[in-house]
Amino acid sequence: MRFEQKSLKLKQFLAGGVLGDIYYARAQFLRRRYLPTRIGFIDRNISGGGPCIDIGVHILDLALHFMDYPEPVSVTAITPQKLAKRKDILGWWGEWDRDKITVEDFAAGFIRFKNGGALTLECSWLANIKEPELTKITLIGTQAGAEWPELTIHGERNGSATDSQLKFPQDNTGGHAKEIEVFTDAVLTGKPSPVPAEQSLNVIRILDGLYRSNKTGREVKV
Repeated sequence: MRFEQKSLKLKQFLAGGVLGDIYYARAQFLRRRYLPTRIGFIDRNISGGGPCIDIGVHILDLALHFMDYPEPVSVTAITPQKLAKRKDILGWWGEWDRDKITVEDFAAGFIRFKNGGALTLECSWLANIKEPELTKITLIGTQAGAEWPELTIHGERNGSATDSQLKFPQDNTGGHAKEIEVFTDAVLTGKPSPVPAEQSLNVIRILDGLYRSNKTGREVKV
């Protein structure tokens, strides 16, 4: 998701510091009735988790990327399974084995960072929401705020609230293709990894914290 055109454009815009200190963000990847049907997604012994591991990981990484990857220090969360075993809940991708699903179908977490900032993460396969799928990041800074994927900027100038939208030339290259292109260039030219391993590790540390917090019922250190 970092390499989608809208992500690249917003990241470039944020590099100018126009939002000021980004002290809070909200990352959402919510699906209404899109639960994967294969056992590799729904058996914790195989997958390691549910929507946190499947889709939450992507929106979390992108939000942290926009925030310049602050160091996480603690997490409090819930990762329940609320709808996945109900016979009256139908999946738009087909049926899954309700006797074998052992992962969460929803998660919400609050992550604190060493710099004093925070981030809320929401992800779900089965959520009673209006949209079939909702992917959204809200960034709140001391000078302005921003929303992805709308690429809207919200601030104030001369005592009046301002709202604008970033415009840029469209590129038909998809995010996955662009990711492969950038990675290949790094391999061939000896450049550092486009996504540092330390950042990927912090994503997994946070997701691990979500599960541990749900199990203990309290905030846990990352």
